Amino acid sequence: PDLIISAGTAGGFKARGGEIGDVYVTTDSVNHDRRIGIPGFTEYGVYRVAALDASTMAKTLNFKTGVTSTGNSLECAEIDMVKLTELEASTKVYLYVCILYIYSNSHSHNY
Repeated sequence: PDLIISAGTAGGFKARGGEIGDVYVTTDSVNHDRRIGIPGFTEYGVYRVAALDASTMAKTLNFKTGVTSTGNSLECAEIDMVKLTELEASTKVYLYVCILYIYSNSHSHNY
């Protein structure tokens, strides 16, 4: 497919202006809990992926925009909150970036 829309429920952050019922359009997707303390692997762990530019749609529909972060746990440990702040995450979704990873890697193979 040329486009994947992942519509669902996410946790928003009041510190970034999020309110219950807000609709967000993702600008970037990141992992906040893949902490790899080996030099050169930090970026791999975060795996930042730019989303399709949907800023015009977001503005037209009065949706908010921001970084969506994902992780492997439903819990949010203190270190996760530190990383979410560093990554400027507006929303947190469980296992979101894995969809992008699978999609991006599927285009490098001949199926």
